[in-house]
Amino acid sequence: MIAADNSNFGGESQTPYLTQGETTAIKYGTEYSAGVVMSDYTVSRKIQTEKSHILIVDPETRTPVTGTTDHIILLRDEELRDRGLQVYPSSEYSYRPWLGRVMNTKTIIIPDDEYLKVYDGPDTSGYISAS
Repeated sequence: MIAADNSNFGGESQTPYLTQGETTAIKYGTEYSAGVVMSDYTVSRKIQTEKSHILIVDPETRTPVTGTTDHIILLRDEELRDRGLQVYPSSEYSYRPWLGRVMNTKTIIIPDDEYLKVYDGPDTSGYISAS
């Protein structure tokens, strides 16, 4: 049996966990980001390992912890609002976070003075560091 969301199988088939808009945002992020695409656990599994990193969110402030200014943050807005996103909880950046330690959150705060919105899709937003 092959899992339907395994990107190594099924050619161009889309995982049932991602909308067409989310898939378009992921493609944009991987093509135009100088760094990695930081997003929730589902998106991190979908993208090639060298271009993907689970989004790290400070559990107290609910703000992203990116570690570098080259990364793009992709938020699946509808999923965040409806069911929450699985992210890595930490106040410090980690190059190799342990994916067994994720938290579900419905709140991620993107400070306007720290991030610029670079992608605005129907159900996905993308941000880069303003620095």
